[in-house]
Amino acid sequence: MVAARGSAAGAEMFGPLAAIRRQFPGWQAWRSDAGRFWATRVGGRRPAWPQAEWAMTVDGDGPGEIRAALERQESLAAEPG
Repeated sequence: MVAARGSAAGAEMFGPLAAIRRQFPGWQAWRSDAGRFWATRVGGRRPAWPQAEWAMTVDGDGPGEIRAALERQESLAAEPG
């Protein structure tokens, strides 16, 4: 069964949160009851020498802010410590 786009299930499959989850599979993303976006790393593996900005969990007011925070975290993983 495919959920309709207007339903809550449809929002889970097609909305901005679903897009963020697809773009960042190493993160568990959700939206709080207050409407903020959050994401935490899956697996909880911390680098041996994390950079000062490295975070286990990030948040943002909207999808653009959380996406920017996740992109920054991903770039930290690619940069030498």
